[in-house]
Amino acid sequence: MSLINPTEFDDLITRHQQSSDILWALKTWHHPVFDNKEQSIKSTQLINKTTQISSIITPVHYKTLPRNSEQIKFDVLNSLALKHTIDSLNIETAHGYDQAKAITQEMSHRLNIRTARFLAFIFAKIFNQVYDNIYIDHHGIDLIYQMYSLTPRNSSPVSPSSPITISSTLFAILNTFSRSSSPSDDNLSMNTLPSPLTSKHYLTSPRIIYLPTHRSYMDFIILTYICFEYNIPMPCIAAAQDFLGLGLLANLLRNCGAFFIRRSFRSDLLYWTIFDEYVKTHIINGDYPIEFFIEGTRSRTLKTLLPVRQGMLKSCLECYFRRQVDNLILIPITINYEKVLEDNLHANELLGVPKPKESKGGLLKAAQILKKSFGKMIVRFSEPIYVHDAYEMFKLNDEKQTNDQSDAFNRSVPRTLQPRSICQQDAFTDAEQRFTDELSYRIVNEHQSLTVIYPITVAAFTFLNTSNNRSVSIDQLLTDKKTLFLDNTGVAEHFSSHYQISWPVENERNCLKQRLLTIYSDVFECTENNHLT
Repeated sequence: MSLINPTEFDDLITRHQQSSDILWALKTWHHPVFDNKEQSIKSTQLINKTTQISSIITPVHYKTLPRNSEQIKFDVLNSLALKHTIDSLNIETAHGYDQAKAITQEMSHRLNIRTARFLAFIFAKIFNQVYDNIYIDHHGIDLIYQMYSLTPRNSSPVSPSSPITISSTLFAILNTFSRSSSPSDDNLSMNTLPSPLTSKHYLTSPRIIYLPTHRSYMDFIILTYICFEYNIPMPCIAAAQDFLGLGLLANLLRNCGAFFIRRSFRSDLLYWTIFDEYVKTHIINGDYPIEFFIEGTRSRTLKTLLPVRQGMLKSCLECYFRRQVDNLILIPITINYEKVLEDNLHANELLGVPKPKESKGGLLKAAQILKKSFGKMIVRFSEPIYVHDAYEMFKLNDEKQTNDQSDAFNRSVPRTLQPRSICQQDAFTDAEQRFTDELSYRIVNEHQSLTVIYPITVAAFTFLNTSNNRSVSIDQLLTDKKTLFLDNTGVAEHFSSHYQISWPVENERNCLKQRLLTIYSDVFECTENNHLT
């Protein structure tokens, strides 16, 4: 066990209290990969990179990317997979495309920086009001900087490993014939840029997939907020279609990158094809990072137990299995709330009260939370999971277990040669499905290992272990904390090897009592003999 060390984190609340929120929201913000403006040397080199493969000199440009919302919808509607699905369903072509246009229009995001600035300002005000601290992991931000070939704040840039495959080589060769060098390329010396065959630089923007925990509605906002803060490309976020009932807020979320999908659509092949193509076109073209919740819905118990939803992960992985991309980078993120905004709502749902529908009226009623304090939020990033490395390791272990060296010849048609015009819901082989399951549980395990334990957890343990379940002393809380995390460290480490606890360091007894009474004023009272009831 270790205490949270504030020096390892940035506190966004403290930072914003020292400056103007409106000036912060209007700050200069440039996409670190695609914008050729006021960037670091590394960013400029990535945009106008001169790549040498054998004897071929290939300038790689990103000036036409990222695609806007209309271009993405156009690519989805004109995909071969959608055409094949409409033909296979025996739908009249015109009627089928009308349905597809309506679904795509309802689903798609309209990510733009203007709305992001507006919401950044609004939520800066909200966060400053309801949270004491928002701690962001230094190390995780530096890792993301390195993936985009930006200079980390406290270290030299290191390029992430990425395999040079046949697809990446073909991509570079095609660029030789389809793109021409710009005058600005001449300013870059070929000698200063090593060959990707030795340096393993990305030939395209890294395909990053964020996988945060899902505890609160705030999860949809916080990662975009962090990306805006640190000048990192903002992600496209998979959100449930229920949020369309929020009216204006739904439009704001759509303009900040949210795309809305049904909770269940496995039986609707047309909808599945559009969803599958929509996700894949983002991955293949590398326009934006993708963010989705592998739990599928908010965890009412604030615990991640199972990877409930694999459909989104499968769509992403299929791009790799078909060698449409060289690699995928999965980044599990644990968002630790001392108290979630929907605390009472979650308690009611666990008692059997039906979940209220998302609506404008409910949103207005929720405005009263601005009068409360919700303590700390701590965002921790896992080490990136490189799918290429994970899959190669999986195949190696699988061969050792089965003693079968001919796995590559068990399929009549290799995965990379299957027609991409056909959208199949269950196209994974047994090995690919086992790898997906293993990867899903690995993500969940990473979530668990980055969990931060707050005093309320110890308080709940103590109340559940008292005879009357109604009153405990502050001294008993301190004793139980020692019992749980000092005397029995082996038990806690069985569940997590990197767990940390957020606990008062100075004046422990008084600070602990004050914190519980402030954040959980609707739960606890303090008696004259220093007992919590």
